Amino acid sequence: MDGIDKKIEPEGGAAITAKEENGLKKFDIYKQIGPISRPNNGWTKELNYISWDDREPVYDIRTWNEDHTAYGKGVTVTAGEMVVLKKLLQSRNVF
Repeated sequence: MDGIDKKIEPEGGAAITAKEENGLKKFDIYKQIGPISRPNNGWTKELNYISWDDREPVYDIRTWNEDHTAYGKGVTVTAGEMVVLKKLLQSRNVF
């Protein structure tokens, strides 16, 4: 897998780990919350709970290839920001 260490643990534990190599940052996906969309390129836009470069985990929205060895640009949101985002969406009757 070209320098990427991938670790899958059972039933929603720490899901995927990769080390920095070939331009990818180190990341640990602690929880794969769910897919948002599947663009025509075969990748999936997902919401995950993830740690980048051993930092505090954040909510993360970005596209990933099927085996999580490559990713696109994304947006990270802290737990506090996620609470604010949820309130904003609920106040606009999005749900």
